[in-house]
Amino acid sequence: GPRWARVLAAAPTLPREARVEHTWRYGPGVFDAIAAPTLLLTGADSGAPLPELTDLAAAAIPGARIQVLDGHGHFAYTTDPAMVADVVRTWTRS
Repeated sequence: GPRWARVLAAAPTLPREARVEHTWRYGPGVFDAIAAPTLLLTGADSGAPLPELTDLAAAAIPGARIQVLDGHGHFAYTTDPAMVADVVRTWTRS
């Protein structure tokens, strides 16, 4: 597809990213010091376990808010970037 060249160019980073994801462990309280307003986006059509993980992340970050993007999956920023930008723009103005 049209993304293939970018995916292929990012391939050298995958081993490092996989190591970090494999070894990092969440500990209760690790995000307690986050004071910045935090908005987490999740697509209504995202498959498991993404919605559950988003809920867990929001519960771990003080005051975090979740915005569900109806009719979108995990890659809404690529399938409808204008909509995602509008959601973020609206949130930053509130």
